[in-house]
Amino acid sequence: MRPRLVFVDGVDRIEAGCDCEAVVSGDALVLSIAAASIVAKVVRDRLMKRIGAAHPGYGFERHMGYAVPEHRRALVALGPTVHHRRSFAPVADAYNERGIMDGFAGDLLAP
Repeated sequence: MRPRLVFVDGVDRIEAGCDCEAVVSGDALVLSIAAASIVAKVVRDRLMKRIGAAHPGYGFERHMGYAVPEHRRALVALGPTVHHRRSFAPVADAYNERGIMDGFAGDLLAP
């Protein structure tokens, strides 16, 4: 069944092949957005635990990828992994400090 309406949390609509409504603070106003937000956070937390097991020393399984002091210290000490978002300034800085242009420190996490 194809959706007739898609809600997006934020100000920007997306191309979804049907009507789309952007709702600022949608997770507080639209039940389906709130539910999707919870599901996304649970899935992200589970993934971060797997990444933490594959890349010990970063603490992913504790801070879930947030830029807490522990994470920043590990990034400086160990360098970025393939899982780090290169557009995030501290990650870009870590790449630059280590002279890494195209490569990644670490391997892809197996599914």
